[in-house]
Amino acid sequence: MRRLTWLLLFWALLLPLAARAAGRSVQAVVLETRTLGDLRPEDRARIGDALWAALDRLGIRRAADSDREAVLSGEQDLRACLDRDECLERLGRLLDSTHVIGVLLSRTAPTAF
Repeated sequence: MRRLTWLLLFWALLLPLAARAAGRSVQAVVLETRTLGDLRPEDRARIGDALWAALDRLGIRRAADSDREAVLSGEQDLRACLDRDECLERLGRLLDSTHVIGVLLSRTAPTAF
């Protein structure tokens, strides 16, 4: 009987936590695209559209760019260190995101990146 009580208590605590975790959608923060060399605006837009489409297919919603900029405006130290893992993790936590995605493009051929 005592074992059954512990089992019921365990499930009573675990089920709400599991349901909450399962219901939480995955969100990503997407940083500004960085480039090596020149990138035409239409190429930047095309690559950005492909990234958003890929995130949509994966069921990942993105944090609004305005939210990202608001956080970075309020924390100038954070903006200055976005090349370090701990800063990327902090940005993700501040925006309640599970992923932080940064894109660095370089031209490898006249029509390829």
